[in-house]
Amino acid sequence: MKKILYILLCVIPLSVLAADDTSKKKYPPYPEVWGYELPEPEKESRNGQPRPYRLKSGDIVFTYVHKWLVGVVDLKDRSISCDSKKQLAVLEFFSNKIYRQNCKERSKFTAKYRKYYLSALKAPKKIIFSDGTRVTLGSDGFGRCYSPYPYYIRLENADGEVIKKKTLLYRLGSPRTTELNPECGEESGTVIEYVDSSIFYLIDLFDKERETFLLYESKGNIILRLDKNLDTNYPVNKDRVFLVDTEIIDDIKAKADGFSGSKYQAINNSVFEYIKTMSRGK
Repeated sequence: MKKILYILLCVIPLSVLAADDTSKKKYPPYPEVWGYELPEPEKESRNGQPRPYRLKSGDIVFTYVHKWLVGVVDLKDRSISCDSKKQLAVLEFFSNKIYRQNCKERSKFTAKYRKYYLSALKAPKKIIFSDGTRVTLGSDGFGRCYSPYPYYIRLENADGEVIKKKTLLYRLGSPRTTELNPECGEESGTVIEYVDSSIFYLIDLFDKERETFLLYESKGNIILRLDKNLDTNYPVNKDRVFLVDTEIIDDIKAKADGFSGSKYQAINNSVFEYIKTMSRGK
């Protein structure tokens, strides 16, 4: 997938989005496009700052940071302003087009399409399907305190009863060390992470035919299209991107409570071993 993305970035001209600026409706119905794994913009960080727009054509377009320029950017600076610290890019999700933007082009884009921006602050809290079932988002996070794999998506019936929950995980290319907040009381020191999870948001596609929707990480690099059963045709559970039953994660967390060492390290190790088993198809 990363190789395909790189090729597309090299060959698609910068003018393609301008050609798509039309009132002609193209989607839905939607083509068989189910997800993207965007390039990691820097070592030990997946935060490409994807920002979605819904065009008149019906396509969902994401702007994002293709790469933070090492040696230029202060890695603590995550400003979303347009500057020379970033290599910028655009993904037209259903048109399957990816191309670079320079800073001037990004500024023109945001000015032109500002009214089509799908702010995370205004993202839908739930999506309701024709049979009354609905998807909602949940989190077991606790602010500044460490909480491994807290985010999940929940499918409920018309009465609000939970049918299933899924957790989106990403297998890191190399281990990452995270400092624990000593003010939280339970543990101090560091935790080595092999698997990452990031907060995500919903985008309603108003897909009456197939009842699908998008799930994207606002501080990550994964965009998935799911159906009303929380399934996807994107190849998850094989390499980097995993969509796991949340009850598995909950069970791992519960068992770690009786561990004699670091509870959080035990959780990270167990989740890593579990997804390795999934990727082997066992």
